[in-house]
Order: sequence, then structure tokens, then C-alpha cells
Amino acid sequence: MESFASEVFIHMSAARCWELVREKVNQEIAKQHKLGRKGLPPLQPPGSLDGFEMFGFSSPAIVQVILLIKALV
Repeated sequence: MESFASEVFIHMSAARCWELVREKVNQEIAKQHKLGRKGLPPLQPPGSLDGFEMFGFSSPAIVQVILLIKALV
């Protein structure tokens, strides 16, 4: 996806932004597959690892800190 570095995903929900990223990744995997490229990763199903999990934001310690910061703001 390095060739799409300038692409921006905006939505009110962070989860929906991650879904948009996953959809873009799947589109590119399908496109490359049709072009005959081998060794591609499988399509990412809905509900697969999300952005919160990928970056550690769903760990209990991080959630606590985020809630604490949110309460202070």
C-alpha cells in the first residue's frame, strides 16, 4: 500500500476508517491477483484485526490512560 501513501480515510468512527483501509487493501490484493501476481496475502475478512488492536489501543492499560486523559480534557 506504499503507493497509496497520500490516500486519506476520514469518518466519524475510527472503526469505520479501519474498515475503509481494509477494503482498500482487499481491492489492491484482488487487482494484483487478477494481474497474475503470486505470493499475495489472503483477503482480509470483516472483523479481522482492527486498527485499535493493531496499534495496541485495546489493551486495558492503554484504555485506562485514554479514559483518564479524556476525563481531564
